[in-house]
Amino acid sequence: LTYLQRSVHAVLLGKVTRPDWFSIGVPCTACIDTFPVKMMSDGGTGDSRTAMTCDGHYLFLHNTHGMFKVGTGFGGTRKGHVYLHRPDCFPRQTGWLGFANGDVYYRPEGTSRELMMLDRETLKISEVHQTLGFGWTKGAPFSDGQYIGYILP
Repeated sequence: LTYLQRSVHAVLLGKVTRPDWFSIGVPCTACIDTFPVKMMSDGGTGDSRTAMTCDGHYLFLHNTHGMFKVGTGFGGTRKGHVYLHRPDCFPRQTGWLGFANGDVYYRPEGTSRELMMLDRETLKISEVHQTLGFGWTKGAPFSDGQYIGYILP
């Protein structure tokens, strides 16, 4: 699997050696595909920041107009099609989205110590986890697909 992963990186980059993603980021030439997504909104301007995560078949997007479930073109989904929009899901609030161990998680920005698990079919909150760790409101969450981690200052 490691050799396959390195081969895919080599094809994407067009060269055999691959850079350290943490030190230089992901180059623009690594872009495989793009597609437009028609985001439904209430016409307000709001904050333009969008949080995004993916389960392999769907993109889950959150912005100040709510939560969206968008097809990626994989797993029988239509690329760019908005399958579900929940305008009542944390409207006018920014936050973090992550995918770990088969579940989608949302963490509102600010002073909240909550990490909410969302049902992937309805985008409704299925569980709420209270975090007690030091610095939860000051750090940056991340996911490797299996676990949720947290970078603290």
